[in-house]
Amino acid sequence: MVVDDSAVIRGLFIRVLEADPEIRVVASAANGRIALNQLKRQPVEVVVLDIEMPEMDGLTALPELVRAQPGLKVIMASTLTRKNAAVSMEALAKGAVDYIPKPSATSEVYSNEGFSRELLAKVKAHADRGRRDGTAPALGSGSGAAAPAAPVAAASPTTAYRPRTAPAAPAARKAAAPATAAEPAAESAVA
Repeated sequence: MVVDDSAVIRGLFIRVLEADPEIRVVASAANGRIALNQLKRQPVEVVVLDIEMPEMDGLTALPELVRAQPGLKVIMASTLTRKNAAVSMEALAKGAVDYIPKPSATSEVYSNEGFSRELLAKVKAHADRGRRDGTAPALGSGSGAAAPAAPVAAASPTTAYRPRTAPAAPAARKAAAPATAAEPAAESAVA
């Protein structure tokens, strides 16, 4: 789930994340209150949460989100200022698992390849860590079957992470490239 009051930043974060075939953004929110309501309807593995937002800021929303879904991994995102660095440290003490500094201008999200790599690496690492801790990926279905991929509306004020469906059947993958014991058995799922 991407939570930021700026529709532009939300959209940029979502595009960076969805550029990776292992990540599926299934919810977003413009503030902490909307995020909390979204989380109650759609469990997720990772939330990228802005600090400064109207109505319910990230620091206020953080403990509510974690209480609503124990085991949730929250990565705080904010511009790198002295004040926000202190707030990020407080967020880590309140249950956030990581922090990522947002680029100071929206154009830097795409021009700063390091930011994109860092965002992707942190989201994947924390989603993987959640599954190693025994939590299941958010599939959105209680049937045990893989849920269909949820569409992401660009204009929607609300977006979360859902694992992408497998790109090919096992036989097709074997034909494309021989499997080895050293290869990972499945793609990382981020919900």
